Parts: sequence; C-alpha cells; structure tokens
Amino acid sequence: MYEVMVERHFAAAHFLENYVGPCANMHGHNYRIQLFVQGDSLNKDNGILVDFKDLKAHLDKFIDTIDHKVLNEVLDIHTTAECLAKYFFDIMTPHIPTHTKLTKTTLWESDTCSASYIP
Repeated sequence: MYEVMVERHFAAAHFLENYVGPCANMHGHNYRIQLFVQGDSLNKDNGILVDFKDLKAHLDKFIDTIDHKVLNEVLDIHTTAECLAKYFFDIMTPHIPTHTKLTKTTLWESDTCSASYIP
C-alpha cells in the first residue's frame, strides 16, 4: 500500500454557532488542510501513485472560494474543525483518481490543534 499527502494553507475567519465561550466570537485562523490518498499500485510508466500537482490544483480551486473569507458566510455547514475536515473530504472525493482512495483529511487550526475525517 502506498500513501501520499498534500498540504495547502489558507486564512479565514469564523465563529462557532450555539457555543458558549470565546470562540463564539468571530476570530481567524491560518488553516492547513492535508489530504491523504492511498493505493495499491503505481503507474508503471512513471512510478507515481497520483500526481501531487493534480491533487494540489483541485484543492486550490476550493481554497480560492474560502480564502480570506468568513466561513460562516460562504459555507452551509458548521465551521468547526471537524466539519471542515469532512467538507474537504466530500468536495475532493470526486477528484481522486479511481485507482486510489482518499482515506483521510486533516484540518489544522493552529500548530497544536487539528481534526481529521476518516470515513
């Protein structure tokens, strides 16, 4: 089994709805999103499981729609790290080559706090 990971960064603001505490107020993060893709076989011609360039290009299209935005205003989901990890999993799954599988997404809100979605 082979596994590759790509990581991208974006900045955005959000607030936690129905939450009691400081994070109920609007605040921002410098997010990191990581996609983990697995597969059993490599391309025989070039030894690649999946092209990093292709994964990053698809991911960048989605990041462009939320970068430097208020996530609560542009997404129709709760904007917790957990829900954002699943959001990225769901939007990226159709763009993963059929011989591979998106196995996990991890969203980092800071250097010490992250949430992952694993189906």
